Amino acid sequence: MIMCMHNKLIIKVLGGGNFGSSKLTSNHRVLIKGRIAAWIQALVFVLFAFSFSACSSDENAENSGEIDYKTQISAHEWAISEAYQRVGNLTLDVDAGAVYCQFTADSVYFNVEKTVTEIDEEGKILHTSTQLSPCGNYAYTIKNDQITIDGQTFKMTSKDQSILLENEKWRLVLIDK
Repeated sequence: MIMCMHNKLIIKVLGGGNFGSSKLTSNHRVLIKGRIAAWIQALVFVLFAFSFSACSSDENAENSGEIDYKTQISAHEWAISEAYQRVGNLTLDVDAGAVYCQFTADSVYFNVEKTVTEIDEEGKILHTSTQLSPCGNYAYTIKNDQITIDGQTFKMTSKDQSILLENEKWRLVLIDK
């Protein structure tokens, strides 16, 4: 019934006196069905392509399992909470004051926080403040989970907001400042 009314409407719009099924209306119906089928196929193809590319990039990220230490270490300024022994000519005494380090593209800079007291001629304290005092910078390289600073190689381990650098002689704990 609905199909018959649809055909009658099309015939009236297109013209003609025969209210039965004509070649023009059947061709029109086939054309519409073909276009809808082509749109559905294109949509399915696009969705498949997007889902395939999204899945493959997720798998690559999950399978890598490696931490990009270079990006992680240079993105922050670090406070050194523990330091045992020495790095080359550098002695870090975390008990004497706060020690900080910052990594650039190829160097690490160490700073020590020192208390500075201004005293007048009579011996009265005018002002006390803290200043960062540079205490050395060294070239470094990173390969996988190994960092070499001034000829010493450390294994890096990342935990929460800290990074542990250690070898048989040294242990440094870096905490995000």
